[in-house]
Amino acid sequence: MLLTHLKQIIDHLRKKEVKILRSVRRCAPNVLELYFEGDYILYADMTKSQSTLFRTSTPACSNRFNAPFDAVLAKYFWRTHVTNIALVDEDKIMRIDVVAKGAYKSTPLSMIFEFTGKYTNVILLDEAGVVLEALRHVDESNSSRPVRVGEKLLAVPKASFVPKEEPIEDVEAWLLAVDTKRSSLALQHSKTTALAQLAKQLKSLERTFEGLENEESLAEQALVFEREAQLVFSHLHAITPYAAYADVVDFEGQSRRITADKPYAKPAQWGNALFAKAKKSRQKVKYMHIEKEHLQAKIDFVRELIYIVEHATSVDAIMQFFPARSQKSKVKEHKPYEIFWFDGYKVLLGRNAKANTALLKDCKANDMWFHLKDRASAHVVIVTDKQKIAPSTIEKAAKLCVDFSVRSAGRYSVDYTKRKEVQVQEGSNVLYNRYETLIVTKE
Repeated sequence: MLLTHLKQIIDHLRKKEVKILRSVRRCAPNVLELYFEGDYILYADMTKSQSTLFRTSTPACSNRFNAPFDAVLAKYFWRTHVTNIALVDEDKIMRIDVVAKGAYKSTPLSMIFEFTGKYTNVILLDEAGVVLEALRHVDESNSSRPVRVGEKLLAVPKASFVPKEEPIEDVEAWLLAVDTKRSSLALQHSKTTALAQLAKQLKSLERTFEGLENEESLAEQALVFEREAQLVFSHLHAITPYAAYADVVDFEGQSRRITADKPYAKPAQWGNALFAKAKKSRQKVKYMHIEKEHLQAKIDFVRELIYIVEHATSVDAIMQFFPARSQKSKVKEHKPYEIFWFDGYKVLLGRNAKANTALLKDCKANDMWFHLKDRASAHVVIVTDKQKIAPSTIEKAAKLCVDFSVRSAGRYSVDYTKRKEVQVQEGSNVLYNRYETLIVTKE
């Protein structure tokens, strides 16, 4: 962030004469929301090398953080009176002085926003300039200017540079433009990361699919093992223990040699091992179509997810498919349907008849079921655990149903109801009543 921009933003805030700072909280690990009177909201991104101030046309701050820094913000910086907003030492540092008025006394406090490269930080001070808390604690071993709770804050070493002047015609428009740029870069970064991960996953699945043995070859292999086993048992008298091979005459009168995969103490063990191999090959042939269907469903799902990510218009739309590790089940669930986590709720997605049948069988009476109105579509279920689901989570589930059902842009009606209202007719075909409908716009 340029010093000239910070100066102009501070002047802008002074002209607005904001008197009440209603709250300060974190929206992301390095992003703070400053909520002033009159519903004026300013955001500070304190990411090192990317620190800046911005505003957004769609305020959203739903994340909850519970670190000591957040506890101090909640305790002291709640409905405080702003006494001063100023630039510190002609450097990229903004100081907001406030007074927290209690029932019996008023407490002067300060917030220091340092947009200064390696010193980028937010530091909360008491009246004496002693650190109450900080976004980043800095140890003496890492810097000549430590930031530690309970110690007086030292000044940032002044950098010798000539500030570049760059006038801002419209500060509010500039702040909104910063958010647009941030959002665009974040979206591109999320897409690149997600697509790289999905491409790797797709390549692995396709390699596994291509590596599956041919069913005809397996069937022929089973016959060969069976015939060799029969020949070994018909020549037990002629085969010596631990023989590496056996020269035998087959049932057509032809001489042939059977090679052992390893030495066997008894010829009968060799014959039994060949019968076991024949049985294993036949089992593979019997269930190969199931494995192929499973892998093909996974490949189709990843390809569909790639398409959705490529056309996503927000970071949230991408990240809902890549939950934090702590949200994932510790034990991998092998189900024909896909499992996601939206706002802490397990969400199930069925994309074909087999998956939809299993999904309908596994979900509970009070779980919430979604389907496109009057047309074939994916089935989506929110596992409610008998909890009331927030409208935002319902909207995400409906959007998921649309994304995996149609590719064309448009407005789609999604019906949703409790699982107990859904009557299974045959397989995954259902009838349902007492439902609600949500309109989802696919861009």
